[in-house]
Amino acid sequence: MANKCLVLVTVIACAVSLTMVNAKTITVGDDNGWTLGFDYAKWAATQEFHVGDTLVFNYGAGVHNVIMVNGTAFKDCVNQPNLALFSSGEDRVVLKALGNMWFICGVGAHCEN
Repeated sequence: MANKCLVLVTVIACAVSLTMVNAKTITVGDDNGWTLGFDYAKWAATQEFHVGDTLVFNYGAGVHNVIMVNGTAFKDCVNQPNLALFSSGEDRVVLKALGNMWFICGVGAHCEN
């Protein structure tokens, strides 16, 4: 029994390592970056995301920001309360778990537009 447990632990460790080796960096919006007038839902539908991947949001600092919100806040374009706020112009978010993530811009009426 002890050998079976050791094998299982080894397989799990290898799977996690393999996931991290295969992790990739994904630029949100590709060459468009994080901007107005771009269909991010359509873009996201063409991507394959995995735990360990890093999302990169490129935009002009001060022109936009990135706010991580829950699904309800995303639907309602509400930026408070938020899960995280980024404003560097080259923000990185590591995907740490499976599931949906929602991001909005909180500058002016950008979310509504």
